[in-house]
Amino acid sequence: MFTGTGLGLAGIQQRLRQVEGRMAELAHGKVQPEQDEPMALRGAGFETAFNEALNTATDMAVRNHQPPPLPARPDAAHTGQKGYLMNLIEHEASEAGMDANLVKAVVKAESNFNPRAVSRVGARGLMQLMPATARGLGVTASFDPTQNVRGGTQYLKTLLNKYHSVPKALAAYNAGPGNVDKYGGIPPFRETQNYVKRVTAYQRQFVLESAPVVPAQFAGVPDDTMLSGGTL
Repeated sequence: MFTGTGLGLAGIQQRLRQVEGRMAELAHGKVQPEQDEPMALRGAGFETAFNEALNTATDMAVRNHQPPPLPARPDAAHTGQKGYLMNLIEHEASEAGMDANLVKAVVKAESNFNPRAVSRVGARGLMQLMPATARGLGVTASFDPTQNVRGGTQYLKTLLNKYHSVPKALAAYNAGPGNVDKYGGIPPFRETQNYVKRVTAYQRQFVLESAPVVPAQFAGVPDDTMLSGGTL
């Protein structure tokens, strides 16, 4: 019914609402089916036609760097989208043996925790993976938070193992390993230099946010005093 009409995803969603309204009228006997009633209103053909049209629109959106809507997550209602993403990053970082605060900092700098972010050069998702990089990491759906974070974390770990330096690894993540190798360190690109500083600052921020809260009465008291049961 929708295929070949040129409707975008928004148009399909609008048409779906119209169809649902029409079906409700039919169900309540407000109108009688007409001879030329679309087949989608008469049976299961509606679901098949709509799914085909939605898939087509989604494919077109991806080709145009316009990611489809993010699927709802089972725990989103309990933790919120930001909380879900934080938990996901911590899990994937732990699985990879990486500092979760560093991965969070990269996500913050790259996409500001927007799973559907797309850069002007086509980098996608939370950790802004380029299509070629994503394929090399086994990421088949860059807008899927789990795949994106898993792939981006693994890529960052590879860079850390290569350079044994967080600043160099971040520079390579931003400007590419070729430029870091060429200049023997952080390239003389203002964007890359600012990127390294920004991610480092975000990392410190996340470290402070994740630090345990010390009661005011213990502030400034040496740790060994508290651990040994010392008194104030």
